Amino acid sequence: CSSLGIEHERIPCRTPNLNAHIESFHRILEDECLGRCEFGSYEEAYRTNPFLSKQF
Repeated sequence: CSSLGIEHERIPCRTPNLNAHIESFHRILEDECLGRCEFGSYEEAYRTNPFLSKQF
């Protein structure tokens, strides 16, 4: 991550309001994609959804 200029930041436990934007992203990703399909592996999920392979 550091090679991409991404800095990891830790927040206190049980404080989702401190990173609401990423919590919202994860909820939408789960509802719109991951919750609708059953994948046998991460590789299968990446092949099925090009967005995932670019992000992760």
